[in-house]
Amino acid sequence: MMDNIWSNAIVEELVRQKITYFFIAPGSRSTLLALAVANNKQSKSIVHFDERSIGYAAVGFSKSFNTAAVIIVTSGTAVGNLLPCIIEASMSCIPLLVLSADRPYELKFCGANQSIDQNKIFGNFTRWFFEIPPPEEKIKIKAIISAIDYACIKMKGDTPGPVHINCLFREPFFHDNKNHNDTGLIYFREWIHSHEIFNIYTYLKSNSIAKKISIDLQRILNLRNGIIILGNIEDLQLVHLINKISYLLDWPILPDILSRSRVHHLNDNFINYYNLILKRYTIESPEVVLQFGPRTVSKELDIYLSYDKCINFILIQDICNRFNVNHLRSNSLICNPKVFCLNCLTYLNNNKIKLEYKKRKKWLSTWSNYNQIIHFSLCKYFSNFRILSEPAVVRSLLQHWPENYVGYLGPSMPIRDSDIFCEGNTQDSTNSTINLYSNRGASGIDGNIGTSLGISVGTKQKVLSLLGDLSFLHDINSLKVVDKLPDKPILVIYNNNGGAIFSFLQINNIHKDVLTKFFYAPHNLSTFEHIAYQFSLNYKKIQNIYALVKLLNLYGNKNEAIILEIESSIKQNLSDHSLIDQYLKKLAFEEN
Repeated sequence: MMDNIWSNAIVEELVRQKITYFFIAPGSRSTLLALAVANNKQSKSIVHFDERSIGYAAVGFSKSFNTAAVIIVTSGTAVGNLLPCIIEASMSCIPLLVLSADRPYELKFCGANQSIDQNKIFGNFTRWFFEIPPPEEKIKIKAIISAIDYACIKMKGDTPGPVHINCLFREPFFHDNKNHNDTGLIYFREWIHSHEIFNIYTYLKSNSIAKKISIDLQRILNLRNGIIILGNIEDLQLVHLINKISYLLDWPILPDILSRSRVHHLNDNFINYYNLILKRYTIESPEVVLQFGPRTVSKELDIYLSYDKCINFILIQDICNRFNVNHLRSNSLICNPKVFCLNCLTYLNNNKIKLEYKKRKKWLSTWSNYNQIIHFSLCKYFSNFRILSEPAVVRSLLQHWPENYVGYLGPSMPIRDSDIFCEGNTQDSTNSTINLYSNRGASGIDGNIGTSLGISVGTKQKVLSLLGDLSFLHDINSLKVVDKLPDKPILVIYNNNGGAIFSFLQINNIHKDVLTKFFYAPHNLSTFEHIAYQFSLNYKKIQNIYALVKLLNLYGNKNEAIILEIESSIKQNLSDHSLIDQYLKKLAFEEN
């Protein structure tokens, strides 16, 4: 049944995108795609036995009709026969979508009939390639529909051209669905009846932003519960504009650790502790999500937005990309974010917002109250328990950040702890702005020292880096770059003898010996002093928080490179986080 539903959804979303012409070459593996076209009343089709002919017919249609066409073929050489027309479409910048059917994974590279490697078979001649796995209940159908919408924008982008989607199908193609029980189908039915495109991508020029904003805001302003998410934003002026929008809408701002607002206190609308709030309290789903900037670190936020109840997700970005990990129904506006905010503020100031004011205030105050509770609770906890824990190090670093330093956060625990426990500077802080960076494109453990030193060169500032031991060891060759830099770094390194983050994942119930050998990967280096000596760097092992703060103040006013090593252990780190969780859980229980 899922095979049939997925195929129908693919064709239906293409039709909603005004792509209604399908050029089909018959084949067994592509049966369900062909039937989906046949059953869709809005679709038109031409069927021909020769893939080369049907491919070029699609090119001619798209060229003359100025809209994309879809080619559907079966597996094997049927796909290969499309290469010449794909080359022509690519070189002529003609939008075209190839839906190729394919065998499932278990029938690849084992001698199965009519099975070849169709992965990126057209090479660089396509604007995008995506493989849809064999349909199954565990994969939400909204992820598939979202991929189709992204394929459409890639076809029609700044450089139009062909896109290839490879669809894997298992036999039998038709199933008895009497016992089918997929809750995701409820969401599918709602989408079917809406007759709307699932993910909308809109390129906005400066002169069209105001009109688009007025349409969108008229639609969402009567909705009570909205949140503003700040992703990786480097422009503090943009943050100030977003803050003004938040103030007018009474919507809380959830700032990622890499947004400039996280360590720059503006007002109580900024909910720094949203990770712990979402973990500790039950907050109803928002009706509107307005997100600026790509990617967020928080897994708690991903979980919160994954319940299919958020009906309006608006993503403001200056480049066209698919930043929608929960595959929410979305409207992506590709424009200058500052221009968007200025137009949005003009609209809000010129139009009286007729809303249930008290209810909206209650929504914002719920977030703000929880944020205050956790803030004071953490302050009390870290005052009472002055142990040298990794969460305590994060808070101390951000509270006593040396002036004129940029920051770099390593992957895994350093950036996650920073995102969870960062307190945020107060308004009277002398150093209320900290520019934090991290490699979040692929979040790898490699190249982090080199990246941080490059940031120091680019910003012409000294850099303070917080790294785990494996990230540090992975890139120690970059330490040789330090003596070539005018601005010397401070490197704060956790040494917990391996990959501590694995103790927080679902695999932590594996047998201890297996977990240690295959996941923690202990290096058994009791100190990194010899590494500092090898590269002629200063070195200190930190024994307590006071020593850390003292050395930050000392070397923050010097221009000498130093490695500050913080000895920890995977077991102790897990215990420290558990104690904080228990402490906050106890307070939440006492409130109720």
